[in-house]
Amino acid sequence: MVATYPGTVSPLRGLDSFGEAERDVWQGRESERDEIAKLVTADGFRAGLLFGEPGVGKTSLVRAGLIPYLRDHGIVALACEDLTQPAASFAAGLSAFGIQPTANELPIPFATRAVSAAVAGQQFVFVVDDIDFVCMDDRAINELADLFSRVVSRSGGRARFLFVCASERLHLLGALERRTGSLFPPSTRYELKRVPAVEATKLLDRILAFSGVAADPALSEAIVQGLGHGQPMLTADLQLSGIALRDLKITTAAGLQKLGGASELEEAWLHESCRATGNERSAMRLVAELAIGGPGPSDAAAVIRRISIDAAYAQQALVTLEQRGLIIRGDPNGATWMLRHEILNARVRELTAPTRAAARRAFDLLGSKAGNKERLTIGELRALRTEGIAPVTPAELAVVQRSKRYYLAILGGIAAVPILIIIIIWISLAGRVYFDLTPHAGGKSISVRGGRAGLSSFFWLPGGYGDEIADTGLTRAMVAPDAWQKIDNHDFGSTKDSWDELLKEIMAPQLGGLVDYATTGNEQVLDGLRKAAKDPDDLAELLTALRPIARGGPGEVALVESALTPKSSPAVRRAAVAVAGAAARRRPDVYSETLTTALVSDDPELRRIAFSLVRELGERGHTLFEAALARNPDPGTRRELLVEVAVGSTEDAPSAATAVTVLADKDAMPAPRDRAKAQLRTALAKDPEPTATALVSLIATEKAPAEARIYAIEL
Repeated sequence: MVATYPGTVSPLRGLDSFGEAERDVWQGRESERDEIAKLVTADGFRAGLLFGEPGVGKTSLVRAGLIPYLRDHGIVALACEDLTQPAASFAAGLSAFGIQPTANELPIPFATRAVSAAVAGQQFVFVVDDIDFVCMDDRAINELADLFSRVVSRSGGRARFLFVCASERLHLLGALERRTGSLFPPSTRYELKRVPAVEATKLLDRILAFSGVAADPALSEAIVQGLGHGQPMLTADLQLSGIALRDLKITTAAGLQKLGGASELEEAWLHESCRATGNERSAMRLVAELAIGGPGPSDAAAVIRRISIDAAYAQQALVTLEQRGLIIRGDPNGATWMLRHEILNARVRELTAPTRAAARRAFDLLGSKAGNKERLTIGELRALRTEGIAPVTPAELAVVQRSKRYYLAILGGIAAVPILIIIIIWISLAGRVYFDLTPHAGGKSISVRGGRAGLSSFFWLPGGYGDEIADTGLTRAMVAPDAWQKIDNHDFGSTKDSWDELLKEIMAPQLGGLVDYATTGNEQVLDGLRKAAKDPDDLAELLTALRPIARGGPGEVALVESALTPKSSPAVRRAAVAVAGAAARRRPDVYSETLTTALVSDDPELRRIAFSLVRELGERGHTLFEAALARNPDPGTRRELLVEVAVGSTEDAPSAATAVTVLADKDAMPAPRDRAKAQLRTALAKDPEPTATALVSLIATEKAPAEARIYAIEL
């Protein structure tokens, strides 16, 4: 059973703030209310500032919490209802308390008289919400500064002002402070912070239960954890989650999980609200334009003209979106509209980015076709309709009409001479293919389809036209940008027998060159790719791509050797030695000098890669290790090479003397020591006497580590 609130007011307000009428269902900020009430009623208080990030609940706290609380305690608390005329708004509020102006008395003198004439001890609290927006209007801020100066200076301590502002716009208050002096010392500022996760869970559970949406505590906890990840939350996000659950009819944690989790709620609610208008895409574009316009109201007629959608539909969509709690009127007549709350602006811009991009593509399409006096394809005409794009300029109208007339003429010709036209079309399709972009899970790739793209309407003819003939496997990163654009526009076609000859033209220059080198061994191509590498990152990328097809030709060897110079970056040198190792595995007669040099390199990482590659070369690798050892490397490198040479020898005759040398070296690393111990055990089993002699020499070596000598005794 879902419990509903016993009163007539629901705590589910969406993105609308709570007012005094909702004071009974406003909850969760009582301690903050009491602290602010204590602040504004303290002796000596003149003006204070309540600030916090948008959506944290400042307006609801003031209107449903603070003002009713102050009035309950005998304080005249007034909120500015018209930010453009603050003096007149407060004067109207005083009149509602029974204090009336004299004939022709202006608002500021009236407010000053009303406060100064009040009985001793009577306090007046004037609340100005959204003071940051008032500061953008010079006339309004001058009026408010004049009102503040007169009322406070003549009130005898009775009048206090509380200003409310978004944290991100605190800098705008300088316009008010310059006119009134320093208004907000630190002691009179109060920051309203987000609701802690535990309290947010309880608050959301009460909102959902008392508004009749759901009675599942696990659902509230899943939303708070999914959106806030245990961190404090905005009250606006709690309310937004509530209306999303209501509109999407989700009542359990399992239903939320089926949707994809709490992070998907907002996007799903946006799409559902736009779908309710009857044309989801057009509604998304309408909402996107309001988001781009910023937090203030936007002219509805200008927005409709800008995105070129049907005016009648747009007006109906605006009303529907208003009912869904997504937007709000900027004026009573509905001439201007804006998003329901400023926190939606950035989020809606992000969520509607694909829709706006699609609309831009459609407009670009119309503009290009009009400029080139081309026709739209049937698919493009259909796209204009599904996107809700209407031509605006005479040139765009002419393109659409010309395209429609063209296809109507084709249909008329088919109706007049159907058999002849069909035969001609079938002949033109026969033996032809075109390149197309086919979507896959990882993105789009280029495929080859039978027929001609411009005659896609006739792919129903026998012959498998439009069917995929081959998947080239080429993705966007593997294709030249201009070729990708042509394929996307269906401007790439060929005969059925020669389409593969175009692949080299389609591929990106580097990939095409690598394919040419892999198939023909043309080293001039390799030289061209080297010259095209503009920086070390490009060269490292080229070498990495060359590795699977390396063959060890003279030009390739020269490229690798040039990349191994000390001036080359570490990434380039490592990629170069990897190429040498890959080629050496295929051909035993290449890169011997290159790998030997890398084995004694001063770069530990390069040496590590070289060791790993040479180990895979078997007997030839053993020869390379011996050749590197013969170059008299530094002690550390020598120890590593000794281990490799010794390990390579254990297959036939384990070298106890080499192993003892490693164990006697106090600077030897753990890995070589372990391998030397294993070698000694093997040698002791195969050739006991020489091994025993070597062990005795290790025991007698005073400079050897104690651990090695003990190990020799144990053996």
